[in-house]
Amino acid sequence: MRLLHRPRPRTTLSKKNHRLWSTNKWLKTVQSFSSLFLTLKSLSHLNNHSRVLCVSAGTGHEVRALTQIGVKDVTGVELVDSPPLVSRADPHNPPFFNGVFDLGFSAHLDQALFPSRFAAETERTVKAGGVCVVAVEECGRDGVRDVAGLFRKSRCVTARGSTAESRQELLV
Repeated sequence: MRLLHRPRPRTTLSKKNHRLWSTNKWLKTVQSFSSLFLTLKSLSHLNNHSRVLCVSAGTGHEVRALTQIGVKDVTGVELVDSPPLVSRADPHNPPFFNGVFDLGFSAHLDQALFPSRFAAETERTVKAGGVCVVAVEECGRDGVRDVAGLFRKSRCVTARGSTAESRQELLV
C-alpha cells in the first residue's frame, strides 16, 4: 500500500503580510513608533524628505510607522529579510556608503552581538548633522551614559521615556 503525500499549500507573501500586519500587537507597535517619530518631526530632526535607515528592523514596525507619517525614503535592514519592508543585511556591517542617511534608528541595540560596532556603523551611515536615535529598555542615568558612550562621534541630545512598550528614546 502506497500513501500519497500531498504537498502543503503555499501561502503567498501578501497573505502572510496581511495576516501579520492586521494583528493587534503589530498595529499597537506601529502606533507606538509613529508617536515617537512624530515627536522627532516636531523637534525638526525628521521630515517627509529625510532619508532614514532602520537598523535591526525585524519585521518592519518602524519602517511602516515612518511611511505612514509621510516619510518617503525609508530603508529597513535585518539579518533576515521581511519583504517588502525590510531587506537582508548585517546590522553590524550595513552595505551603504558613509553619510547617506539623515537619520539612523534602532529599537534593538540591546540585542546586538557587538553593540559598539552596531553603533559605529549606524553613525558611519548617517551624514554629519544627522541624527541617530535608539529606543532602549528603561534605564537610569548610568545606562543612558553607557548607551550614549557607544556613539563616539556623536553627543547625546536627550533621553526620555516615549513609547508604549516601556522603552526610552535616546537621541544621540
